Formats: sequence, C-alpha cells, structure tokens
Amino acid sequence: MKLVQQGLRYLHCGGQWITLTVLLGMVLVACPGPQTQSDVRSPEAGLTVRSGESLAVIGVQRGDTPPRSGETDSMQDRRVGFGLNSLLAESLFDTGRFHLVEEKDVRQRALLTDIVKTYWIEARGPYTPEQLQRVAQQLGAPLLAYGSVVYGGFSGQRLMLGPFSRAEQTLRLQVTACLYAASPRSSLCRQGRGEARQEGVGMVYEFSGDRLDFAQNAIGRATKEAVVLAVRELVASLTFLP
Repeated sequence: MKLVQQGLRYLHCGGQWITLTVLLGMVLVACPGPQTQSDVRSPEAGLTVRSGESLAVIGVQRGDTPPRSGETDSMQDRRVGFGLNSLLAESLFDTGRFHLVEEKDVRQRALLTDIVKTYWIEARGPYTPEQLQRVAQQLGAPLLAYGSVVYGGFSGQRLMLGPFSRAEQTLRLQVTACLYAASPRSSLCRQGRGEARQEGVGMVYEFSGDRLDFAQNAIGRATKEAVVLAVRELVASLTFLP
C-alpha cells in the first residue's frame, strides 16, 4: 500500500467540529453519539456506585447487519462477540474505577462464557431487569456491564484508476455500553459512534490466531474508539462513592 500524505479534514459531528486524520489511504473517525430522549437524565436519575466495586462483563449484543454475505458471516463469528466483550471489559478496567471479577470456579467460568456467547449469537432482545438480577446473583457480582453494537452504512465500491482497480468499503457503527447495579436494581447506558473507510471488501474484522485484533484495520480501530467513547460517557454519568 502506498503512503498517501494528505492534510487534515474536518467534520461536523455531534454538534462539534472534529479533525479527521487521513493516513495510509484510510479515514478513521469516532465521536460520541447524540443523546436520545432516554439518555437525557437529571443528576437525580443517575446511578451511584462504589469505586473499586467488583464488575462482571456479560456480553455484547449485535444489532441488524446489512445482508451482504461476507460482512454477515464475519459478524456472526462468535470470536467477534468475545472480542467485543473483552474490549468493553478492558475499557472499563482502564478507567481505574472497577475491579473485574475473576471467575476461578470452573462452573461459574463456564456459565459466564456461555452467557457471553449466547448474547452475541442469538437474536433476542436486550437483557431484562429480571435476567440481570439473576445473573448478578449467579456470579456474585454487585455490578454487571453489557452492551450492544449496531452496524450501518455498509457500502463497497471499486475505483478504476486507468488499468488498475481498488476495492473500498465504508462502515458506520454505534456502540452502547451499560452498567447494571444489583442494588438498587437499575441500569445506565451511554453511546459512542465510529466510522471508518478502508481498502478491501469482504471481512470486516481481522483475527490474530483465535482472537479478534482491533488494531489490524481501520474498522477495528474505529470500533475500539467507539467503545472507549461509550465507556467514557458512561463513567462520566456515574456518581462514585469511596
């Protein structure tokens, strides 16, 4: 791939002007999603938790995926669900506000693995309050984190440059990160958005062995940025007790 040196581009996003960096022929941008009616909460309607409390991350749910065979197959891979779950856990841990639950018990570890896998693969609604409370009791975790990712704007095109051609695809995504507190049995969710354009049409994410590697392409990096932004918005909306 040729190094294409270009200047900066600007985009109006979420009511702000942000800078797009163009590097190696790829554009990567992520910005917080606009607040919806359900996201607009008064300080009284927020969530109060203890700093350093134990947290279990119980899965990421995928939204509707455009019916393109290559992209759809990629999204249905359970490794994507586990990769996104790990990314959400890592982003929450990096805030320094939570202690991640380490499942040393074989049965609990198997239960958590099955929960994460099922939440990604099976088409169903988001967790209900009853399901969240039951999982919190099963895992012995006062806090649960979960999320969803909705992909949209898949578009692929083939550019002709004289005798040469180049395939390119664009993807937009929205990530929702949620935190559930077993006491007082309430959840808080926030969103982050990302967009990326990269060469090549087909697989959306790339893997390193059996693990999803978000650093391998522009879409992976945009996904990571969207998750980090959603977590940042979520943590900023929480009230922490010592």
